[in-house]
Amino acid sequence: MLGKNLNTDYQQEGVNYSNGVLVTFKKDRITLVNPDGSYKQMSGSEGFLLEQSLDIPFLIHSIKELQKFTRSSGS
Repeated sequence: MLGKNLNTDYQQEGVNYSNGVLVTFKKDRITLVNPDGSYKQMSGSEGFLLEQSLDIPFLIHSIKELQKFTRSSGS
């Protein structure tokens, strides 16, 4: 994931942004947030959809991590 040394840092969480979709993962749960605010969560190992509430604090943390790589150098 962004900003992680894959050779030495083993994290059970991460964030990425691809094709307009925010992708976060924490342990085995993957959350996909679309530009319109809709979302789905799935099991990373099994691939089935999960019916769980969003982990809002984790999403906020993930967005802040992602913003580290999107800020312009002039700000």
